[in-house]
Amino acid sequence: MDTQQAFTEFKAYLAGHPDALDLQLIDDASDFPFDWGPDVMKHLRLFAKTGTGSYIGFWSPDGAVPKNPENLPLVWIDHEGVPMSVFARNTDDFLAFMHFDTGFIYEILIDYHFYKTDPAGYDDPAKKFTKKYLTKYLKEKDSSPDFKALGHWLSEKLGVSIPADPADMIGKAIDAHKDFNEWLHHDNL
Repeated sequence: MDTQQAFTEFKAYLAGHPDALDLQLIDDASDFPFDWGPDVMKHLRLFAKTGTGSYIGFWSPDGAVPKNPENLPLVWIDHEGVPMSVFARNTDDFLAFMHFDTGFIYEILIDYHFYKTDPAGYDDPAKKFTKKYLTKYLKEKDSSPDFKALGHWLSEKLGVSIPADPADMIGKAIDAHKDFNEWLHHDNL
C-alpha cells in the first residue's frame, strides 16, 4: 500500500475510533495559539491536535505544502512553546509512531529538547528509551482495548511495524531537520 493511501486510511480509522489515540484530526487550525501570520503558516499543514493542545502537521521548508505531503517531515508544535520540533522524517515514520501514543512522542521530544539544550545536564534520550522500557510501556498500553485494536490494525491492515527504537528515529529526524528550528526562530515569528 502506498503512503498516501495508508495515511488516508489511518485518518479514516481514527475518525471512526476517536478513543484509540489522544489525537483529534482537524481541518483547520483556527484555534492555533500562535499568531504566526500567513508567511509562516503557508509552510505548515496542521492536521491533528493532541488532547493537551499540541499540534501535529507537515512542514515544507521550501514554501507551500503540496496537496500530497507524505514525504515531508512532520512537526510537533506544543501549545506552550516547547517542544517545537520535527519528530518524523515522513508519514511512514509518523504511522509507525502511532503504535505508541502522543504522550510517548511528547516525552521523547521534551527529553531531546532538554538534552540538545544542555547535553552535560541531561541524559541522552536514547539511553532512557531502552527495549526494556518500550516493552513495559507497550504492555501497559495494551490494557486499553481501543489502543490495542489500533496497534493490531496498523500492523495487519497497513503493514506498519512497531519501531524497535523510536527515540533513535526521532533523534535522527531532529538531526536531519535542524533547519526547522532555525527557520522557526529566524525572523519568521
